[in-house]
Amino acid sequence: MSQWTHVAGVIRYDAVQMLTGMQDRELVTELAQRFGGEPWDYNTKTPHPRSPAEDRIPAGSEGSIQYRIELTGDASHLSRVTVVFWGDLRDFEDADVATRLKPWLGRVIDVPFAHKPGICGVRQGVFQAVVEYGPVYIWRVIESPDNEDKSRWQETKVPRDDEDA
Repeated sequence: MSQWTHVAGVIRYDAVQMLTGMQDRELVTELAQRFGGEPWDYNTKTPHPRSPAEDRIPAGSEGSIQYRIELTGDASHLSRVTVVFWGDLRDFEDADVATRLKPWLGRVIDVPFAHKPGICGVRQGVFQAVVEYGPVYIWRVIESPDNEDKSRWQETKVPRDDEDA
């Protein structure tokens, strides 16, 4: 029997072009690199190596987390980028959530242009991981109380009905 983890999320970034100094293509390239490269799935001819390496996008045995980067508004629009994430990760267990998914989520919101408080950063974010036969994790982005110019994830772990609370 396979172990699956299903993920979905969305993040909105503030990134006014004149304040970040980044053109649209640079912004998209920077985010893709921060996310760990291009997503892959079992239909890809050259599969992405499945590795616990911190710099890779989390993946199961049949594919990685997928994402789409959307530029919203024009270059002067404060909430400039919205990214949608989704995926069904086979052979990705509860332990992988702690060792691979959580560190990756930290990198996703720690982008170079996100260190100008009140101007550029993460406006909103929510991410969910549902581990089959295991817990449901829900993260939301909050401002870090000890570092005002950096966001962090707040985690809620919800046990399944058939698990002990």
